[in-house]
Amino acid sequence: MLTKHLFIDFNPITIIFTRCVIASLFFTIFCIIVYKKEFIIAKKDLKFFIGMAFFEPFIYFLFETYSLKYCDASVVSVIIATIPLFVALMAVFQRKTKQT
Repeated sequence: MLTKHLFIDFNPITIIFTRCVIASLFFTIFCIIVYKKEFIIAKKDLKFFIGMAFFEPFIYFLFETYSLKYCDASVVSVIIATIPLFVALMAVFQRKTKQT
């Protein structure tokens, strides 16, 4: 519901960018407190972290926010709840994975 109120003043890209920046700041502070030093990612792993950060939270929340702009929150929540089911079905058909 808060996202619907944010649409009055902001577009979806601004909402997602702000959300990601705030989460990154909290994560960085948490890592500094826990590890008591800088949180350093190896250069060979950096491309994987950037790709993972782009596809998992950014693209996911971007599509979710745009869907909230055009649909009711209850419909969007049902669609989001079916994501694990569709991921499992895609794994079975694409990778020929056996489900246990």
